[in-house]
Formats: sequence, C-alpha cells, structure tokens
Amino acid sequence: MIKISKRIRELFEKGSFDLPGFHSFPTNSCQGAALFLGKALKDRFPDDEVLYVTGEDESGSKHFWIEVNDSVYDITADQFSEFQDPVYNGNNELLATLFPSLEKAEINEELTQSDVTTQMYKETMMHIINHYLREDA
Repeated sequence: MIKISKRIRELFEKGSFDLPGFHSFPTNSCQGAALFLGKALKDRFPDDEVLYVTGEDESGSKHFWIEVNDSVYDITADQFSEFQDPVYNGNNELLATLFPSLEKAEINEELTQSDVTTQMYKETMMHIINHYLREDA
C-alpha cells in the first residue's frame, strides 16, 4: 500500500489535472487526492477496509485522508506545517488533533456520492492512475 500511495503522489506531482486544487498540489487538493488514492487502494486490496475520512477543525476548515485497517494514508499532509512529508501507513493522532470532528465513509460509497467531479472524469482519472501504476509493475 505504501508503494502505491507513493506512486500516486508522484503522479499528482507530475501532472496537471483539471480538478479543483490540483494545480497547487498538494495544497488544497486533499479531497480529490484522497478519493482517487482510496479507490486505487480498494481496487488492489478489496478485502481491506478502506475509509475516506473527513476531518474538520473548530473554524470549519476541512481536510480529507484515507484510513486502511486503521492506518493513515495522507498524500497531502505535507501541505500543513505540522508535517514534513506525506503520511504512509501512519496513525491518525496528529490529524485527529488538528481536525477533531471526524466523519468516515467507505471509499466506494463516497466516490459514488462525491460531487468533486463528473463520473466520466472519475473514470478517466482512475484509468490514468491504473496505467501509471502498471508502468512500475
């Protein structure tokens, strides 16, 4: 899972995607990044619990990340001064401190309901991600 997460982070750093926030990746791109990372992980590890986490702080600011079997994968965590690097297979203590109001949803359910972009764009992005991941296989 760590390798896949790092590869997806690498892809997002390289590309310019017509998705809100991706032009300044990792800043303000956590919602889309978490959705696509979570979907890619669920596709490759279908028996694992992959949750899409929405955290909110006292001022109403939100941040999004993935939890797989209680381990955190946050490829945009380093947009915050509290993090020097993305989080791969970490714990949620610091994120839960920064964003104490948490909501969790199963990734496939969240991807279906998300209004981040259109269904066609989601499918296209997953095709790009899957192709990129196969290059390293």
